[in-house]
Amino acid sequence: MPRPGAFGIGLLSRWPLRAVQEVDGPGGIAQLRARVATPSGEIEVIALHPRPPANPHWHAQRNRTLADLKPAHAAPSLAVGDFNATPWSNAAPLLAASSLFTSSSCFC
Repeated sequence: MPRPGAFGIGLLSRWPLRAVQEVDGPGGIAQLRARVATPSGEIEVIALHPRPPANPHWHAQRNRTLADLKPAHAAPSLAVGDFNATPWSNAAPLLAASSLFTSSSCFC
């Protein structure tokens, strides 16, 4: 979804995307939500790129964005994108507490 500035967002998939929605997150930053029909079944994907925590307001906004991430469906859900957070940042527990999978989730 093109947007002015640095906060457009896109989602590419080798499998069909269904029910794609553009959602305005905090600060008017776009998020994409879609259901993806994989060979193993349908999953929900949430693509986002919150603002970097460059000042106290943006830091709180980034954390609120991550804390508010919730799956819209009962299907397994995956959060993807640049979260502007490291595994040791105070934002990491916010993602870990959600029921979303991320690239740092353990699939062991």
